[in-house]
Amino acid sequence: MRREFQMIVLVLLGILCVNIVTAQNVRQKPVVKKQATTTKKQSAATTSKKQPMSTAKKKSTPTTKAKSAVKDEKKIVSDTQTPAGISVGPDNIKVHETTSENYDDKVFDVVEQMPSFPGGNGKLSEFLSQNVRYPVVAVENGIEGRVIVRFIVERDGSVSNVEVAKGAEASLDNEAVRVVKMMPKWNPGKQNGKAVRVNFNVPISFKLTSGSTSSNSSTITVRGRVVDKHGEPIIGASIIEEGTRKGAVSDFDGNFSMDVPKSGETKLNVSYVGHKTKSVKVDKNNNTPLKIVLK
Repeated sequence: MRREFQMIVLVLLGILCVNIVTAQNVRQKPVVKKQATTTKKQSAATTSKKQPMSTAKKKSTPTTKAKSAVKDEKKIVSDTQTPAGISVGPDNIKVHETTSENYDDKVFDVVEQMPSFPGGNGKLSEFLSQNVRYPVVAVENGIEGRVIVRFIVERDGSVSNVEVAKGAEASLDNEAVRVVKMMPKWNPGKQNGKAVRVNFNVPISFKLTSGSTSSNSSTITVRGRVVDKHGEPIIGASIIEEGTRKGAVSDFDGNFSMDVPKSGETKLNVSYVGHKTKSVKVDKNNNTPLKIVLK
């Protein structure tokens, strides 16, 4: 009986031990969970500390893209072909002023290269002598004179806007205009290497050879030649007797002749477009032709 009691006690003790062990195991599990929870919290805290760095990286990305876009834009500008009159610098685009001018409609009086008749002044004189017809009414009335015809030499060399700049008599004026309109194309004038429209004057003299006119004994004939500083003849220079309206115009070789009073002092004012007017005193005791240089 005692032995059985002891066995029962031992069994109870064994059951008790088992329960104690189970209880300890149950208590230890929550602790593990708490540690895991703590570990997660620490991990979350660590992650939250690292997040600003990640954010910084994200913020830096647009700046990098912006720089890249600026570089691409500069590259596009530098690779683009620059139009005439525009220069592209590293920081800006600047438009230069241009000196080019539209000469299509402008009419010049003086240009770098003046118009010329095909073959030169000799051919022009020949053309006029072959085509001018002295008007019958002028011959019958003993009318002489010099007509200055003004016209425009166009860019293609054709003659336009023919008019009388200084007339002599109606029949002479009309004949001069008729002949000028018959002219072939000229070599056009040029400015900066480009053909332009230029005003031009051509003097046409009408002089009778029959001796129907007599010179006045109270006058003398003055002859001369008008040239530029290079010695080239000036065609159409105006020679006016000072204090009067009497004068002459230089011909294709720059020559002129005019009657002036024998007595008293006589001065001639010589002028041409683009040159300074020059005053010349006539020496009436010297028959040598005058040489007048315009600058």
